[in-house]
Order: sequence, then C-alpha cells, then structure tokens
Amino acid sequence: MLNMLRELFVNVLIIIASISLGNMITRDRDIVVKKSADLMLGILCGIFGSLLIIYGVKVSDGVVVDFRCIPILLMGIYISFSSSMITSVMIGLFRITYYGVNSVTLAAFGIVIACGICCGLIGKLKVSVVKKWIFAFLCVAVITSSGFVFLLHEPEVRKTVLLSYMIGLTVITAISYLLMHYIMKSNVTYYHMESAVSMDFLTGLHNLRSFDYGLNSAIRYAKNTGGSVSLLYMDIDRFKMVNDVYGHVSGDYVLRDFGRLLAQESRETDLVSRNGGEEFSVVLAKCDIDTAMRIAERLREKVEQTVFFSEDHQSIRITVSIGVANYPLNADNAEELVLVADKALYAAKQGGRNRVLAAEPLRAGTDCVTREPMI
Repeated sequence: MLNMLRELFVNVLIIIASISLGNMITRDRDIVVKKSADLMLGILCGIFGSLLIIYGVKVSDGVVVDFRCIPILLMGIYISFSSSMITSVMIGLFRITYYGVNSVTLAAFGIVIACGICCGLIGKLKVSVVKKWIFAFLCVAVITSSGFVFLLHEPEVRKTVLLSYMIGLTVITAISYLLMHYIMKSNVTYYHMESAVSMDFLTGLHNLRSFDYGLNSAIRYAKNTGGSVSLLYMDIDRFKMVNDVYGHVSGDYVLRDFGRLLAQESRETDLVSRNGGEEFSVVLAKCDIDTAMRIAERLREKVEQTVFFSEDHQSIRITVSIGVANYPLNADNAEELVLVADKALYAAKQGGRNRVLAAEPLRAGTDCVTREPMI
C-alpha cells in the first residue's frame, strides 16, 4: 500500500502544478465568462487528466490507478457541465487510445463519463462550494471504487488498491480544494489591487494612468484601420468656489456625482476618466469631430441643467467647459491630441466658460484656433 501511495505522489505533484499554472494562464484574461471558454478549458483539463493516466500506477488486469477524476471535478464545480463532459470524454478516449480497446479500457471510459455527468450536475446545484466539493468527492469515490471492485478479481489486490486509492483520493481532494480556495481569495485581492491602480477612488472612473493607456490604444487602432478618435477634455468651472463656499467634502460629492453623470451619458465603448482635480475627459473611439462636438454640447447642457447637492443637502449649480480635438484632424499622436484639446479647453475658459470649443488642425508654426460647436 505504501509503495502505491508513493507512486501516486507523482499525480499529486502534477495536479498542484497544473492548477497553479492554469491560474497563471487565465487570471489576466476574461476567458471564463466566454462561451468558447468551456471548450478550451475542457480540452486543457482533458490533457491534464491524460497526463495523470500516463503517470498512474499499473496494477493487475491492466487496471491503472490515478487521480484523473480531479480535473473532471474542477471543471464541474468551477466552470460548467459541458466543460466537465469535454474533459471526461477526452480522458476516456485517451485511455482507450493509449492502452488499446479492451473490456478494461471500455469500463474505464464509462467510469469517467459517469464522473463527468455527476460532477457537472453537482456544479449546477445552488449550494456552497464546500458542499459541492463534498458531494463531488462522494460521487467520484463511489463510482471509481465500484469500478475497481468490478475490474479487480483478486481479493488482496482489490483491498490494497481500494484502501490506497481512497486514502490518496481523500488527501488530493482536500489539497485541491484548499489550493483552489487560496487561489480564489488571492485573485479577488489581485483584481481589487489592479482596479485600484487603474480607477479613480472617488468617482469610480478611469484615472490618468488608465486614460493614457486607453487613448494610446485607441489611436493605434485608428491608425491601423484608418479610423478616427475624438477627445473631450473638460473642466468644472470655478470649482474652487464650490470648495470655498460649501466645503471640501461637498466638493467631493459634486465630483463624485459629476463623474456618475458623465458615465451615464457616455457609451459603454467610451473611456471616461478623471484626469485630476476637477479635470475630466472622454475618449470617443470611431467618432469624427462634428459628432464629438454634438456630444460635448449635450453633456454641457446636461451638466448645466443638473442640480448637485452639498454634504448638508444644499443644491449646487455648476457648469463645465469642454475642449474637443480629433485624431487625425487635429493631431498625429496621443500626446499632441491631449495638448490640442487642453488648449481648446483653455480657450473656452478664457471665452467666458460654460462653452464647448473645438480645436482647428495644429501644425508646426501655427497655434490652436477654436470654433463654436456645429449643432
């Protein structure tokens, strides 16, 4: 029994390494929310399970002892019924291909299919993850143990195999659960930290770092496709007065609600950012200058008509000035686009505030000239 457990330890190492590697591959990708993920993850775990068979322990009558059920269990609990079935079918087919078609491999195929069905159905239950693990473990233990009883005819071998397998299965199931629990908690912390790096804590909008990255990405895409990108660069008028009259806490309330208004009035594809203080921006992909001017004017009017509130529920009225620039009309790159939009914003401020102005093409030897919105 000890020799078998020692040989099964290789399976344990493969499982731990595979789970850890799988998390590294998928953590920064949104594949788990896509339909195609079921097929891809099912295939990957099928390969994972096949590797466990190769390093399994061979006993009498061609029976192989391993923990191929663990990847099936993982797919059933964490992904979907279909991915669990894909994994089990791949493992079953590999078992037949690797050892040839005979009564033992056909029985093994039936066993993994049964495990796939049970784990997939358990994954659909509206119970805690711990209970899913317990139910899946019990189902797998019953199905695989029944298979060993059916396939092993020598009482002593059957007893040794069953005892070794059940001890090993219990240990590796516990290890897998604890490892997955740790990974899930670590990923939550990782995602929170990643969000904190790219999001503004007060408004929930993108911050300056995220804005820079998003604007550069949008312009690279526009260069490759011959498209355009417009930038709305805006500043709340006389915001210092809001802080002086109502206090900085009320000023934060206004900034927060202003950010929400921008997000609500923008498309899902727009990049809405707080660039610092009372400065905000909206990156409009696939948007020409005239359309951007109409959008900016609509935002200006919406802000002017909206009532904001102070900490003690006093109504506050604000206005916003907006500078609008477009790639490739006004600039050749992201840095130049920001410069031109900022100059248009400055001109709007100098021209009386609560205005939308668009920048004319900026080239060497010329300055930024602005024009009124075309509405």
